Amino acid sequence: MLIMNVNLHHLRLFHYVAEAKGISAAVKLIPYGIQQPAISQQLLQLEDELGVKLFERRPFSLTGAGERLFKFTAKAFNDLQLTLRDLKDDVGIRFRVACPSVISVNFLPEIISTLLSDFPFLRPNIMEIEGNAIFAALLNNNIDIAISMADLPRSKSIVSTKIISLPLALIVPKNHRFIKKGFWPKTDFAMEKWIAVQEETGGVDDLKNGLSNLGIVPEFSASTNSIEAAFNYISMGLGIALMALPPASMLEYRNVKAIPVPEEFGALNINVLRLRTTNLEPRIINHFIESTKQIGRDL
Repeated sequence: MLIMNVNLHHLRLFHYVAEAKGISAAVKLIPYGIQQPAISQQLLQLEDELGVKLFERRPFSLTGAGERLFKFTAKAFNDLQLTLRDLKDDVGIRFRVACPSVISVNFLPEIISTLLSDFPFLRPNIMEIEGNAIFAALLNNNIDIAISMADLPRSKSIVSTKIISLPLALIVPKNHRFIKKGFWPKTDFAMEKWIAVQEETGGVDDLKNGLSNLGIVPEFSASTNSIEAAFNYISMGLGIALMALPPASMLEYRNVKAIPVPEEFGALNINVLRLRTTNLEPRIINHFIESTKQIGRDL
């Protein structure tokens, strides 16, 4: 019997591209560094190896052969991940959850505590993952469930439940002129320096897009992955920041204030994410979602 020698790495790249519905979108989901030209080149090699065209480039659409291959890779890679997971899980049920650090610090302990009170057999494994990286972790079965504030990718494999929508807010020093006099975005924003919060994982995309509509390019005086550090820089007068409206308890003892700006920058949705195909029991997923929603209601 003739066995075709197909590069498994190329199959994995094809799966990411088919999942994301495009090569540029797939770059955000692939959990290792690879750029769009390299992906395109390797997928051309895969098509050459198979002797068929797998997808149309612009606009993106799978061919009949591509649809057949995608159905196969979706099942094959999912089965492989589940088998590897089962080999490691000898006792109890591992529950791998990820969220940004601000949620991990302020809210996740209460959610996990409530979950364990009803499901003591769970073995939580908690990870702090910022921005778009959380989607790659989910699609690669590195986590089971996630709380995310990043813009959702186009993926049929990810199921999302909206928890709460928070307006984006300017975080400024308590004595800032915006607190005393208000602001006119097109002129006043151009005079400000900014603190970039989680810039590498998409944390300043809303700021850049909003300022771009006003013809402004932001000048950053500091960049940090920590909300706490951002508050410190703001209170020192190094700049102001844009982020989801923080709970009042986070600002209570700090020298900063929040000014909601939904008209200028919009809002940010907090979602619970999981894969459509998962081994987690629905009652565990539903309990986690309801506990998260309760905290959202409290906010």
